[in-house]
Amino acid sequence: MTGRPLLPLMLALLTLPGCRGSTVPSPAGDVAASQAEASRRTGRDLSAPWAPPSADATLPAAVADLLRRPLTEESAIRVAILNNRKARAAYEDLGLARAELVQAGLLTNPVFGAHARLFQEGAEIELGISKSLLDVFLRPLRRCVAEAELAAAEASVARTLVRLVHDVRRAFVEARAAERVAALRRDIAGAAAASRDLMRKLHDAGNETDPRLTTAEIAAERAAMERDDAASAARLAREPMNVLLGLGGGSIPWTLAGDLADTVDVAATAADVEARALSASLDRLEAEARIAAAARTAGLVRKRSGFTIFDLGADGMRDAADGMWGFGPSVTASLPLLDQGQAQVASARATFRRRVAEAAALEVEVRSAARHLEEHARRTRERARQYHDVYLPLRARLVREVVQYYNAMQIGAFEVLDAKQRETDARREHVDALREAWLARIDLDELLAGALNRDPTAHGTVPSRAEAPAAEGGH
Repeated sequence: MTGRPLLPLMLALLTLPGCRGSTVPSPAGDVAASQAEASRRTGRDLSAPWAPPSADATLPAAVADLLRRPLTEESAIRVAILNNRKARAAYEDLGLARAELVQAGLLTNPVFGAHARLFQEGAEIELGISKSLLDVFLRPLRRCVAEAELAAAEASVARTLVRLVHDVRRAFVEARAAERVAALRRDIAGAAAASRDLMRKLHDAGNETDPRLTTAEIAAERAAMERDDAASAARLAREPMNVLLGLGGGSIPWTLAGDLADTVDVAATAADVEARALSASLDRLEAEARIAAAARTAGLVRKRSGFTIFDLGADGMRDAADGMWGFGPSVTASLPLLDQGQAQVASARATFRRRVAEAAALEVEVRSAARHLEEHARRTRERARQYHDVYLPLRARLVREVVQYYNAMQIGAFEVLDAKQRETDARREHVDALREAWLARIDLDELLAGALNRDPTAHGTVPSRAEAPAAEGGH
């Protein structure tokens, strides 16, 4: 007997197709696809050449050129896409998933065995080669599982890029607001110092009391401390940007272009925000891919059902007595007597049910976040508008009226300075309201772009800043 009749069967089994064709894109193609998806969702150009993560701290020429000019929101996002190491590391998840897919499409190598037994008549030699039939028949299912995992990785990387864009936008708002507050605090400190100096002159002339002078000195000292605190906060607000932009100690110093816009436009209406957030959710896409992978894994495990070995091959043996060779087929199989795979099947099914439950919980989270962020964005936007259109003009009008009374010698200089300082305080509160409104808008934009941010610090509530009445004779 010869082993030739087995050859066509072995070749046929080795060429069984999987879920897709055999073409395997390069890692750069997977990265470019995720960048294109994130670009579509954010409206920004997030394309960047793929390169392995590196510990090299040298700035790319394109990044250094962007940092030499005042950073806009767009250019800051561009620097982050080009230079953020965590984004580069996330791309490797695509490489891992692609490698798993390639591996799932490969068949294990056939096993060759040789045995020799020495007898008085001569040597008995046995040769054999075998291939796992389970490996051949289960290859399509393995590829389907790996394809689902690759789809989940693609959704995860796109979400990472979407989140990076909005993290940069948030850090940009924080840095701008901190610089603007620092400038206002300098104005407040200057006004408080002027008030103190005037009180001293009036006190020396006998026109003001000791308590009023002390009150002015306390206010000036407090304003100076708040000025220094604001300057420090402005410097600290740059650090989250440095991290997001991938900048170290030797990086080129950067400055910010422009200022916070005084108006925040509407990102979405309450009627459609929930449906839009759910439809766009990359977390949902990843969850669905995980469910598909779990379902296909359960099918794969069920088909094995305790059969861990099922090999087909061919053996040849040389007889020790006459030296003749004999050939024939061989089959090796595990018998599911002690372990029929019930535990593995139960585990796979439990994993599938867990994925389904997690997806249902995710939908509840996305819907709730959509309602929360839409309401938060609406109220903070309205609050900033009230400051800009109503509250600040009223404060300015009060200053003009107080000056008129002062010119008529009906009130003292302290009341004028007090009114002016409170107007400056209102301008600082307006910056805080603008900051809250822009952060709320960015949080909602992020959700509508497909990324659910579970960070509890990302979604604030409308601040309550009750105005304290002035004390007798000053603050």
